[in-house]
Amino acid sequence: KIRTKKKNKKEEQRKKNESKRKNKRKKNKRKKKEQRKKNKSKRKNKRKKNKRKKKEQRKKNKSKRKNKRKKNKRKKKEQRKKNESKRKNKRKKKKKKKNRKKRTKEQNRKRRKKKKLEEINEGKIEKKERNPEIYMTHL
Repeated sequence: KIRTKKKNKKEEQRKKNESKRKNKRKKNKRKKKEQRKKNKSKRKNKRKKNKRKKKEQRKKNKSKRKNKRKKNKRKKKEQRKKNESKRKNKRKKKKKKKNRKKRTKEQNRKRRKKKKLEEINEGKIEKKERNPEIYMTHL
C-alpha cells in the first residue's frame, strides 16, 4: 500500500514537472517569437529612418552643389568684368600715351622748324637749296 502511494506520488510529481517544463518551453517560445517580432520591427524602422536621412542628405548636398555653382558663376562673371575693365583701361592708357608721344613729336618738329626759319631770317644760317639731280637718279 505504502509502495503504491509512493509510486503514485512520484508519478504525480513527474507529471507536474513535465507540465511545468512544457509550460516553460511554451512561455520561452512565445517570448522568443515576440522578441523576434520586436527586432524585426526595430530593423524596419531603422531602415526607414536611414532611408529618410539619406534622402535628406542627398537633397542637402544637391542644394549645396547648386549654390556653389551659382556662387562660382557669379564670381567668374565678376572676374570677367574686372578683367575687361582692366584691359579697357590699359588700352585707353596706351592710346593716351601714343597720342601724347605723337603730339610731343609734332610739337618738337614744329618748334625745330620755327627755330630754323628764325635762324634763316636772322641770317645765322643759309637755306639749303635742293639739288634736283639727286632726286632724279631713278629716271
